[in-house]
Amino acid sequence: MKLSKIVGCIFLVSTVSMGYSHDSFSADTIKVDAGGYKLRMVTAGEGSPTVVFESGRGVGLETWSKVFPQIAAVTKAVVYDRAGIGESEVGPLPRTAEQISKELHLALRNAGINPPYILVGHSLGGPIIQVFTGAYPGEVGGLVMVDPSLKDFFDWVRTRFPEIAGRPRAESPDIPVSIRNEREVLDTSLAQAARATLRYDLPVRIVTGARRDSVRLPEVIDRWNLTHSRWTYGFSEAKHVLATESGHFVQEQSPHLVIKAISEVVVAARAFSIANKTDAPLANLFYELENRMMNAFKEGDKEILEQIIGDEFVLTSATSKGEQIRKRGYIDGGLNLVKVESFRFHDLKVQTFDNAAIVTCRIDWKSTWSGKRWDADFLMTDVWVKRDNKWQIVNRHSSYPAE
Repeated sequence: MKLSKIVGCIFLVSTVSMGYSHDSFSADTIKVDAGGYKLRMVTAGEGSPTVVFESGRGVGLETWSKVFPQIAAVTKAVVYDRAGIGESEVGPLPRTAEQISKELHLALRNAGINPPYILVGHSLGGPIIQVFTGAYPGEVGGLVMVDPSLKDFFDWVRTRFPEIAGRPRAESPDIPVSIRNEREVLDTSLAQAARATLRYDLPVRIVTGARRDSVRLPEVIDRWNLTHSRWTYGFSEAKHVLATESGHFVQEQSPHLVIKAISEVVVAARAFSIANKTDAPLANLFYELENRMMNAFKEGDKEILEQIIGDEFVLTSATSKGEQIRKRGYIDGGLNLVKVESFRFHDLKVQTFDNAAIVTCRIDWKSTWSGKRWDADFLMTDVWVKRDNKWQIVNRHSSYPAE
């Protein structure tokens, strides 16, 4: 198997849109501050949730020209050029998904565009919208991933084709520096996306460019499709769509599939909002609090744990025969014995009683305990109290769900 063919195939599924003739964008543009530099942004339509488009590496907002008008006809839609791309000003380094997510969040706020958001990301835009959702979980009502770049795929490539692992990929010297800057930190952005904690019941669609041709290796395309399919397993409201007539740029080659996927997620997000109209703000608040505490365990942030866990905290478990663990033992054991790899909350429900709240939820947990695997699906019942306008957890009871 020729190395050039392997490299060429991977290049097709992970690089920039070069040489495409985009339809003109008829909507008016604005310039929005994102932290000392301005981004080009286009808004159109009315309604909620707002659909926000994130393009692939080095691609301008024009790539969405066959999709954006159709979505703007049914709800508010926003598309923009990242810093250093198209007509947007250059932003600071490094150009990671976390940095880009912060810029987008600030730009949306400065433009007066409020959540909830449906995020649509193509290629590199996929990792970016995952990181955005993990950072601002209460503001995102759904995701549409269009042939996204995923860490698991590139990990497989390095294992399957070790002869190209670590080998720099040849790129034209004419490619702008801003695009090179995003490529240089691609692995970092993919890792950031893989670490993002996303809500289990988030409406999700992933649309894969699955066209087969003489250039793209069947083995690589099969793995690309499989990686996308497996990514949906972590969600209760997810669909995987194969665009068999499209290569990497599905939004340009099969826009109807992308429009359909976005429309489905908009409908699902609206239904969720109506069904949870009264409790949605509280659910978002405690979802963020629960995530904040578990992230503190994952990152080893003892200061956050001391703040969020009340001094009278007690942990009980249906499997511990009445044993009670106090705050100090919970924090020290969680930081010293348990290494949290990933977790995801779902089925979260909240009941409030003045300055107290009871939160019930499930958590899918992957970790090691004293070096041994400890993966589980827990049921949690947590009691929170509000003091000096701050919430603290004072009791947690855990059990395993019934088979």
